[in-house]
Amino acid sequence: MGSVNPRNPVFETYNIPASVLRLGSNSAGSHSASSTRPVHHPEWDISSDCGYTVSNHLINEPPLDHKTFKVIVLGAGTAGIDFLHYAPQLSMPWAFSVAYTFPWRSNPRWTNFYSGAKEISEYMKCIVEEEGMMRYIRLRTAVTSAVWKWIVRLQRSDENGHAEEEWEEECDILINGGGFLNTRKWPDTPGLHSFQGKLFHTAAYPENLTSRTRSPVFITAAFGQSFAGADGRNFEYIFEQKENFGLDPQKYHRYKKAVENELNQRIKLVLRDTAEADAANAVRNGFLEALASEKTTVFTSPIKEITSWGFIDSVTGVEYEVDVIICATGFDTFYRPRFPIIGLDGVNLADKWSDTPTSYLAVAVDGFPNYFTYSGPFAPIGHGSILAIITHITHYFIQIIQRMRKQHICRQVLKLPRWFKQGRQDGPVVVWPGSRLAYFELLRTPTLRDFEIAYWSGNRFGYLGSGFMDVEFPSGEHDLTWYLDWYTGNEEWKQKGMKLEKEENDKSKRLSERAPY
Repeated sequence: MGSVNPRNPVFETYNIPASVLRLGSNSAGSHSASSTRPVHHPEWDISSDCGYTVSNHLINEPPLDHKTFKVIVLGAGTAGIDFLHYAPQLSMPWAFSVAYTFPWRSNPRWTNFYSGAKEISEYMKCIVEEEGMMRYIRLRTAVTSAVWKWIVRLQRSDENGHAEEEWEEECDILINGGGFLNTRKWPDTPGLHSFQGKLFHTAAYPENLTSRTRSPVFITAAFGQSFAGADGRNFEYIFEQKENFGLDPQKYHRYKKAVENELNQRIKLVLRDTAEADAANAVRNGFLEALASEKTTVFTSPIKEITSWGFIDSVTGVEYEVDVIICATGFDTFYRPRFPIIGLDGVNLADKWSDTPTSYLAVAVDGFPNYFTYSGPFAPIGHGSILAIITHITHYFIQIIQRMRKQHICRQVLKLPRWFKQGRQDGPVVVWPGSRLAYFELLRTPTLRDFEIAYWSGNRFGYLGSGFMDVEFPSGEHDLTWYLDWYTGNEEWKQKGMKLEKEENDKSKRLSERAPY
C-alpha cells in the first residue's frame, strides 16, 4: 500500500512526535489534556464560508455560552408534581421553579372508591415531602405576567394575601401547569357580596363547616361504575381490602388496570343533539336523595337578590334568612390565562383565545415559542382520570426538553396556525374528539416537523461540537461499548447504560497491557 509520510505540519508546530496519531483521543497522549478533553487551540477556530465556527464542546454538553437551562413550571398542583417527579431523567444542570393516583405512585390505602379532596390533597403532600420537591416549589407566589423571550414577573404574598415583593426571572422554557379549573365562578346575583353571614364557594369549603352543618354530597360521573357500589354509589374500603392491596402490589395494580380499562372503553359512542347528551348525570351518590329530604327546600327559579342576611325569591318576593350561602357554581371553563402571556409580535394569549381557543395536541400554541401547557384546549379532560393524561404530557415535555438541550435548540415554535376550531354557545365543546388511547399515542413521540426550530449556533449540526461524546472523557471512566449491551436483548445489560464498574475497567486495561500485540 506504500509508505505513509509521517511529516505533519500541525504536529511539528506543537512539537508532537510523528508517532502520535490520535490527537484528543480517549487514551492519554503527549498532551496533558487529551485524557480529560480533546485538545483545542484558538488557532483552529476558523469560520466556514457561512460564518460557522466549530465549537469546542462535547456531544451532550450545553452550548459554551449557554450552560444553564432554566424551566419554569407555573403551578404546584398535580402537573407540577408530576413534572418534578420525572425531571431527574433530564440529567443536566437544570434550574426548576414551580410555584387520584399517578401511574407511578400507587396508594392502596384509599378510604373510599370516590376519594374526597382532603385525602387526595394528603396524597399529593406526601409525594412532595418524600421526594424532596419543596426545594423547587415557591408557595404563595403568583405570576403577574410572562413575556417572550420568557421574562416572568412574580409576586409573593403573605399568609393574609397581602403582596410582599415582586421580582422577575428569565427562563428558556415556560410550562403552564395551572390547570383548567382554577378560577372560581361566582354567581352574578345582585347583592352577593353584601351578605353578612358566611359566604363560601365549594372550591374552598371549610372543614369545620362540613362537620357541623351537613354530610358531604359528591356529584360525580359514574367512573368505573361496575367497580363502584350499588347503582354506582361510593363505598368505603374495609380494613382487610386495604391490607391486602398493600401486601400484594401486583393484585392492586391489576385492580387499577381493571377500573381504568372500563373507563377507556366508555368513549365509543356520542349521542349527538339529544337530551341525553346534554343532560348532566346527577343521579349518583345521594344527590336526588338530598333534594328529596324533608330538611331541604328547593327553589327552581333564579334568586332575585342577596340581602344582608338572606335572599329574596324571585317568584314570591319573600325574603328568607339564612346563616350560610354556599355557591356551587363551578369554575370559569375558558382557557384564557388570568395574567398577560405575551408571545411573538406582542400577541397576548388572552386576546388570541378570546373567541376561538386553539392548540396543538392541547400542549402548544402557534406564535408562542418554548411555551407549553398541560391540558390546554382540546385535552381529553372528560375521558377519565386527569392524572394519567398529565403523566403522558410530562413525558412528551421531557422528550422535547431533552432534544432541545442535546441539539442546542434555542427556540421551538409551532408551525400550524390552527388545529381545531371551537364554536361559541351553540358550537362544539373544546374537548378531545377521540379516545384517551388515541391521544396517548399522539404524545408518545414529538413530531418536530410541526415546529419551526432555531439553533444557538445557527447551524443545525452545531451540537456535534468537536466530534467527541461526553462519555469519552475523562478517559477510562465510562463504558464505551454500551452498544454491545443495547442490542443483545438482555434488559438488565441494556438498563446498565454507559457506566462501567471501575474495577472491571481497570481489569480490562491491565489485560490489554499484557496482550502480545
